[in-house]
Amino acid sequence: MVRDRHLVWCAALAEQAAPALLGPEQGVWLTRLNREHDNLRAALRWALDRGLSALGLRLAGGLLKYWLRGGHQREGRGWLAVLLALGADDDDGAAMAARATALEAAAWLAEDQHDFARASALFARSGALRRAMGQEERPDAALVNAALEARASGDYARATTLLEESLAQQRRLGNGESARKGTWDPCSPSPTAIPYWHWRWCCGSRATMRGRSRCARRAWP
Repeated sequence: MVRDRHLVWCAALAEQAAPALLGPEQGVWLTRLNREHDNLRAALRWALDRGLSALGLRLAGGLLKYWLRGGHQREGRGWLAVLLALGADDDDGAAMAARATALEAAAWLAEDQHDFARASALFARSGALRRAMGQEERPDAALVNAALEARASGDYARATTLLEESLAQQRRLGNGESARKGTWDPCSPSPTAIPYWHWRWCCGSRATMRGRSRCARRAWP
């Protein structure tokens, strides 16, 4: 059907746009996705109405960066919630991976709105699904969420400890260089790395925070 093909096209567009929204052409891609926003909504609605959860979640998960960059967090959370509530229409590896990615997208959007408890629950669901698929779960994502929750409540020492733990995990996984350069990407298929600016924002919110320099020396070799 034409609308099925349209849904496939929109999913491919979202996946193509996702890495571009982190690069020098992000303005071009934001403009394009803004222009296609109604088309994307129509495709999401079609997936929902037809029970096409795998394709719908593939599209919704691919739009995470757009929703974050464009200030559409509430809309993104809404679409992800209703699509994740659909029963699986396919149980192959690709469909399960799309669901896991969509769970993580929903978690990052929740975290961005300081709904840390919801984000934690979604990360846990995604981790369980990835374990069931024999994939590596992403415990550092949950650590970042917990760190930001601690920071929001004013517990800067706990925030620092949690982010240092995440950095240690990155080094064990061989991602020390990406963490040092700040190539953090919540949508990446590889485990996330915490950028220096994110770490500074989280544990450096108080200019007089004791031990900040000491923490920096420990975190960055």
